[in-house]
Amino acid sequence: NQINPHFLRNSLNTIRWMAELKQAQGISRAIVSLSRLLDYNLSSDDTMATVAEELRYTEEYIHLQKLRYQNKFAFNLLIDDNVKRYKILRSTFQPIVENSIVHGFKGKRARCVITLEGCESDGMLVFSITDNGVGLEKCVMDRLFLPERHSTKESSKGIALINIQQRIKMNFGENYGLNIQSEYGKGTTVRIILPKILQNNGENPC
Repeated sequence: NQINPHFLRNSLNTIRWMAELKQAQGISRAIVSLSRLLDYNLSSDDTMATVAEELRYTEEYIHLQKLRYQNKFAFNLLIDDNVKRYKILRSTFQPIVENSIVHGFKGKRARCVITLEGCESDGMLVFSITDNGVGLEKCVMDRLFLPERHSTKESSKGIALINIQQRIKMNFGENYGLNIQSEYGKGTTVRIILPKILQNNGENPC
């Protein structure tokens, strides 16, 4: 049996108001972010969301990670307003951002920066998530999406990228997916190519 999501929401809301009564605004705001993350993941069976919804979810995640890492990284959002109405697969951005934070910035002392950009181009949606982290060695890049790598321990750093790549291609076809550019010691850019979808049209993507 799994714990009831309503219990989690109600418990977090109770803790939030306890924090408000103690005038602990930082704790209250963190609980709001966590509640919104839970709602986004548990409130709907729809595997699609608007870009605007996906961005809000990602920003709440960023807020919690900034607390955890004591604001040791910056997050820039540069998204054309006209793309925010389109639908994409849920949890497209957040796992890539998490990859940058957990792996890309590991051991880096300088100020870390993540930039998420998005626009329309050639009839498609094009997003990029760029970090100035440690980057990937060429040998790792060359093997990243090889099928035999998916089930090995070596894939742990790229499992989020592999999963997103598979989901996009399964739902939208081989013309869409991830393209990764990385330079060891300088950073990584993950480019996401997606179709322009305004509604599900009866489809039920995985």
